[in-house]
Amino acid sequence: MHYAVPRILSESGNKVTLITDFAYKVKAESSFVNLMQIFLPKNLRSRLIDFNCKLEIDYFLSLVIWFTRIIYRNDPYKGFTIVGKLFCKRALKKIPDNVDLIYAFNGAALEVFEKFQNTSVCLVLEQCIAPREVELDILRRHHGFSVEKRTEKRKSNDVMIHREKKELSIASKVIVPSSFVLDCLNVEIVNKLFLVPYGFENDNITAPIKQNNGRLKFLFVGEVGFRKGADLILSAARLCPDMDFYFIGEINKKLLAEYNNQKNVFLLGRKSFSDVVSFYKSSDVFVLPSLVEGSATVIFEAMSYSMPIICTYNTGSTMINEINGLLVETGSVESLLYALNRYNYDRLMLKNHSFESLKLSKVYNLENYKRNLTRALN
Repeated sequence: MHYAVPRILSESGNKVTLITDFAYKVKAESSFVNLMQIFLPKNLRSRLIDFNCKLEIDYFLSLVIWFTRIIYRNDPYKGFTIVGKLFCKRALKKIPDNVDLIYAFNGAALEVFEKFQNTSVCLVLEQCIAPREVELDILRRHHGFSVEKRTEKRKSNDVMIHREKKELSIASKVIVPSSFVLDCLNVEIVNKLFLVPYGFENDNITAPIKQNNGRLKFLFVGEVGFRKGADLILSAARLCPDMDFYFIGEINKKLLAEYNNQKNVFLLGRKSFSDVVSFYKSSDVFVLPSLVEGSATVIFEAMSYSMPIICTYNTGSTMINEINGLLVETGSVESLLYALNRYNYDRLMLKNHSFESLKLSKVYNLENYKRNLTRALN
């Protein structure tokens, strides 16, 4: 999905200017950019611009993002707001005078939208995830504690909430990736909401249907923390000694300390995408019981490798309950346990769901994403 939107706009015959913090382009327009790209690690070259566009890379912003992640590690939304404002300020200097449409993402659009709100320019906002206000409410309800204990953290959240609300009110159109995000938004803007599910293109679309009569391997990919429900899986794993659970992604320190020595739990940390693919191929079921998401692209990836899915409605998934996966109650270990055991004891259902996942993944491909997005933008 890297740069799918500018690629689609470019392939539709539009003149596209892509303003971003980082990208890789073979033979870029700028000699400085070409020089900088010599030093890029190979894994970052996956963010390849191989379509026709004017590329404006802001390497200064890349450094700011890197520093803010370190400085505001305990208050990420303050960091997001700082970066979002700076990006808009610098982007305004690079937007062409004859622009007809601006496509931006939540949290990094406000100042640009304010500049063009009383013009004929179509302002398109992609709301990638449920608004911060909704996220905070869900985290409070399901964890029973405040995620914003410090005064300055409360202020950061308030600023972000206000920022998102203004972006939504100014936008001409709002693109959302899932029914969950759609449900989270104010009914007052319903006339400018467009549901456009993501897509994933897997070159190995004939992935074999898995058959496992031994110990099942359950896979989680993402930030191993509370928002994505990793703590729920870890709690369930203690009650499932005959199953194995693999976690790929940055690990919450509290969860690492509590579960690192559990025999059927494998906390693997961050992995390259090629490594992740090998786990998609070797694991049996993908699990992501998120409390709040937009539409987790890892589920599209897992489906394309014929993996049945266990997830919540809040994951924003395209999984069809009882067809290619099992829908579990948000925040419920008991509901998750029931789903894990169903797959463990009903291997025929596991095989059928595996087949249906592969079949359904062909529907949610990049071509259909392009068709749906083009329809929404027109």
